[in-house]
Amino acid sequence: MARLRIATFNLNGIRPRLAALLQWLVREAPDVVCLQELKAVDSAFPVDALRDAGYGAVWQGQSAWNGVAILAKGAWTDALRTRFGDERVYTFWDYFRRHWDTNSGLRIDHLLLSAELAPRLRDAGVDRWVRGEPHASDHAPTWIELEMGAGRKKQSG
Repeated sequence: MARLRIATFNLNGIRPRLAALLQWLVREAPDVVCLQELKAVDSAFPVDALRDAGYGAVWQGQSAWNGVAILAKGAWTDALRTRFGDERVYTFWDYFRRHWDTNSGLRIDHLLLSAELAPRLRDAGVDRWVRGEPHASDHAPTWIELEMGAGRKKQSG
């Protein structure tokens, strides 16, 4: 039976803990890893070292706090990036400092597709309008549409 190992890891700073992260990735070999508290700007994220370890990555960082990343093995595809290219797409707008009003958000919600599912991607998006409603969450729903082909007929009996 095939297995899929998913892990989460609060690093409390990716730069000082990169060697430990890489050692853990080699030893435990999770298929998908969610990282928190990167504490590094996007340009300082060690994407090359992670690719060398066999992981693709999507991330959003900040210099002194926060920041998240998803690492995945196996030609995983970022559905929103496939749909929107380099366009800035946000899924979270902090309640403070008028981030919603100034569209100063973060992209912290991701939908990754395996190599088998990536060709089936038909559309992807963020329902931004939900964030603008009264008493809204600071996140917006994120979605994908996949072409699944003809389904199996349900047998009666």
